[in-house]
This record gives sequence, structure tokens and C-alpha cells, in this order.
Amino acid sequence: MSVRMRRIGNLSCAILILWAAGCDEPQPKETGQIREGGDEAAMAAPVSRPAPRPQGYVGSKACAECHEEIAAAYQSHPMAHSMIGTLPGPVGTVQQEASFDSIPGCAYEVRTTEDSVTHSEVLRDRDGELIYEQTVPVDYIVGSGKRGHSYLINREGLLFMSPITWYTEGQRFDLSPGYAADSHPRFGRRLSDGCLTCHSGLMARDKTGPQRFSATPFIEASIGCERCHGPGRKHVEFQNSFKSDLSDSSSTSDPIVNPSQLSSQLQDDICNQCHILGIKRVLRYGRTEYDFRPGDRLIDIWATFVGGDRGETTSNATPAVSQVEQMHLSRCAQKSNGRMTCTSCHDPHRSPSPEQRVAYYRSRCLECHVDAEASCTAPHDERHAVQNSCIECHMPRLRATDVPHTSQTDHRILRTRSAGQHAANPSPFSTGMDPKLFQGAESDLPPRALRRVRGLLLAHMANSNGNPQTARQALSLLEPLPASFPDDTELLDALGTVSYLVGEYPSARQYWLKLNGLQSSNESAVEGLMLVERRKENSVGALEYVDRLIDLNPWREDFFHQKSHILNTLGRDAESIRSAEQGLELNPGSKPILRWLIEICEESGENSKAEQFRIRLGRISRVRPDQPP
Repeated sequence: MSVRMRRIGNLSCAILILWAAGCDEPQPKETGQIREGGDEAAMAAPVSRPAPRPQGYVGSKACAECHEEIAAAYQSHPMAHSMIGTLPGPVGTVQQEASFDSIPGCAYEVRTTEDSVTHSEVLRDRDGELIYEQTVPVDYIVGSGKRGHSYLINREGLLFMSPITWYTEGQRFDLSPGYAADSHPRFGRRLSDGCLTCHSGLMARDKTGPQRFSATPFIEASIGCERCHGPGRKHVEFQNSFKSDLSDSSSTSDPIVNPSQLSSQLQDDICNQCHILGIKRVLRYGRTEYDFRPGDRLIDIWATFVGGDRGETTSNATPAVSQVEQMHLSRCAQKSNGRMTCTSCHDPHRSPSPEQRVAYYRSRCLECHVDAEASCTAPHDERHAVQNSCIECHMPRLRATDVPHTSQTDHRILRTRSAGQHAANPSPFSTGMDPKLFQGAESDLPPRALRRVRGLLLAHMANSNGNPQTARQALSLLEPLPASFPDDTELLDALGTVSYLVGEYPSARQYWLKLNGLQSSNESAVEGLMLVERRKENSVGALEYVDRLIDLNPWREDFFHQKSHILNTLGRDAESIRSAEQGLELNPGSKPILRWLIEICEESGENSKAEQFRIRLGRISRVRPDQPP
């Protein structure tokens, strides 16, 4: 049976910057140029690991003790409600009991009581008879509800997404973004560090491996004051050191960050930490998804690759998180010479109410377009119909291509609605298969750092499409770098992955062994080592690693499926059947596991069991005939 690569470690999705001093090698004159080969001694010299990021978070409640008015106003902002516990009470503002069908026979149900919120997947055959029902308790709501709510399952510090999402614009439940109707990860989609850093305030991380948290994972659930102003402990200590009133304690030596005193680029990068994803974000050496601090540049933490037409639209649709790319296409931004920032239009402390929205954004437009009242060429009746709203005509709603039942404001700030049918201006981003770094950041990276992030991008692409040619290209860039970045977990995982993809299994094993030594709970490393042992037909070694995987994450049915195959090769038939059944408990509709159970039950003489699984497989296949294996 072929082995399916499913990487979940350092190269997984992403949704989301180094201090200037001591963060990388000195900037050479040939900045941004990758030299193939080059000075071997220079390539072997290790790069200094960047200093740890400032800590000292105190939480937004501490800020509210002095900044009560701003804290109260901030409660109107969606960021203040980016993560919510589901208990006690109902599921946000939506109905407590609901259901919908994804395909005929497959229903999803929401049930809410005073004590619990549960989501269920229910599959029935063509006669309406129940095949299975799987019910899972949900623990957290993601999102303020402005666009919708998704739901998280907390399994002792491992966080998973429910397949059920509430869409506010459509006023309905449906499958979560990225979930195909006939085949999707169900209750097994792991939440990555990149997702959580942008949707939550502060995580209680388990640093032995990525995507791992304490059993109570959120220190501060929603995005708070310190996301834009930096850790507050030293600020509180500074202010408390003054005996006079607060007005006498203002000082340029106050360690808190005031974004308004930063350059326009640094102001925008506070927003960009979550609001530009590009086609791929790659962490810089020694950085984590939680390392950005206000005042950093985005490139200090992430190399954000942009390209294609994410900011443009020809069908009244655009990716959901593409506002930054769109704004860079606008005449307003291009003609402002950097003066226009996100906060030129958006108040980070409050959001206007629906009744205030038109007047609020109109006032922002008129700060620059002072003659707009007289120069607007739209007919009076047309303007009156939209309450004289600037954004209704110049920033119309666009359908989000990757989030169903959802739209967003067109940030290209079009001269006319018809201009939306083509690009308003030449795109500043690359097209095709030659992605560029956001903000032209190639010139900010030393050669080895640039080589590393480009190699990691190629490794991600190779892993996504399983293309050995792309894997070899990534390998040629990354292979010389371990001497430069000796404890680089991202690099080691990428090298393990691309070495495996091109069939260099001993090298892949060495990279993953080193990664496992640096992060004992890195599932990607352990999974890779298990796959290598299976390739070597070392079933005893493979069993050791798959048992470790199941200890680390007992919620992946494919781990139990793999274990069943390994046990089968060792002649341990009863244990093999039991392991496959455990996988089936996690995914009752898995046709690959059912087919395997039929095979091994017949081999071991368990014909009655084999027939039960055959009947079940037939019933599922008639409901889901096109579901891929």
C-alpha cells in the first residue's frame, strides 16, 4: 500500500519580525543576491541566533485600570471578540439547535444546552437508516461574528477545528472554509500556530513542539491591547514609579509602543502581521509565529511571498484575506507617498456602529478629498439612494473566493464601479511562478537568509504537490545551509521532507533525527522517521515511532491505520485489527480503513467481522460514491 505524505509540522499552513541588533549576519554589500556555490568558509560559519523576544505581558484588564474609556470603546471592535469560550450559554447569537446537509444523506447538527455545545456528523443510507453518528463537544468560538463563527475542539492542549461554521451574511450554518462537501478533514483539522497567533490574544504554549499548548490553551482569549502596543509590564512599572498624577508621568522613556509615533511602514506592519498572508509566509531563522512585537518590521519575523492576482478581481470575487494587496493597487495609497496607512481609515480602538458607518468612512475620505462634495459626478438620486456613501460606490462588496457566504470590501478604492472589472493599476506584485517578497524585502535579507526562505518556499510547494523536481530545486538551495543555521527546526524539517520526496531516505532520517533531538514532541519529525523505517521495511522500528505518534496525537485516524499495517507485517493480526478499529472510531466513514479491515479480517479468518465491514462499506459507498480514498 502506498504511503501518503501528510506533513503537519513546521511546513503546515499558515495564516500570519527580528530586532535590529544581533539578529542575523552583518548586511553585506551584495544584499539579496544568491550566489550558487560561493565562499564555502562563509557558508559554513554559523549565523547568530536572534535574541529572544521581549515578554512581560500583563493582559488587557491591567491596561483598562488606567485606560478605562479606550478599553470600553474597544469592546465595539471585532478584534476584542476574536476568540470566545462557548460556555456557558448559547452559541453566540445564533439558534441553539440547527442542522444542514452537505450531500444527500450526510447531515451536520448543532446542539446547545446550558452545560455543553456539541457538533455532530450524521450519515444515513438511501433508506434513511443510520450508518453512524459522531458527536464532539466544542469548546471555543473563533471570530467576532461580523463575518461568522467557527468552532474549536480542545483535546488536552491539541486544538482542532469543527467542520461546522456559522456565516453571518448568509444567516446559516454550513461547512467550514476549505471543506469540500464530499471529502474533508471532519473533526481532525489541526489548528496551526499561524492560525492561532492571529485569532487569539496570548497562548499557553508547550514549546516541545509546534501546535502544542497547555490543557487550558488561552492565557488571553481575544486580541488585546498588547498586540498593538507590546508587552505592558515595563510600562506599568514605569507609570507606577511616578507619585504624581498620570499627566505628569508621560515621558519619551516610557517603554510602551505608541504606534502613532512609528513610521508609516512600521504602523502598517502591526496590521500586516495578521492581514497579509500572501501566497506563503516563511518564518525567519530562530523565529516563531508568536514573535512579532510592535515596532518590528514584518520581514524581521516572516518572509511573506506575494504574487499572482490576489489583489485583483475579474469576477467580482477575491480571496478573503487580500485587503493589503488590494490597497497597494489603489491610487490613494500609490499617490500618498507612504502617508496612507491602515489607520487612515480604520480606528484600531473602536468600530463604528451600522448607523454611524456611512458618515464615519465618508469623513475619513474627506480628510484627503476635501473637494469631493463638489467634484463627485454621480447623479444626485444615485448618491441619495446610498445615503451619500463614498464606500458604497468606490469600495463595493466583493465575494470571498475561499470563504463561502461571505463578502469583503474592495480595498482597491476604485474610481468607478466598472473599474472593478479589471485591474485599476499595474500590480506591484509578481505573477506566475516567480513569487516576490512583500515590500521588496529581498534587499533586506543577507544572501544566506534569502537562500533559506526561497528554499523553504520551494519545499512547501514540493510537499503540497509531491513534485520530485520541485523537491530537488529546494534541496539544492537548502542542502548547504545546516552549517549556517545549525539548530534551525524549520530548515531541518524541510530538508527531511524534500530528501524523502526525492528518495534520499538515509539523509531524510538524519535530518529528522536531529529535529527530534531539538523538539521531542515535533510530530512532523516522528512521522517522518516512521515513514523512513517503513521504507526500510524495519517494522519493529516503525512500530516504535508510530506508537510515539499516537502518544503525541491520539486523534489522527491515519496513525492508527499505519500502525495496523505495521502490526500486520509483524504477524500480530488481532492487534492489527484492533488498531484499524480505533482509527475507524475516529473516522467512522473512512473507506480506506474499512477496505483494509475487510482484507485483514479475511486473512485472519474473522469472516463474520469482514462481512460486517463489507456491508458498512457498501452502504457508505452508495451515499458517497465519489469520495476519494
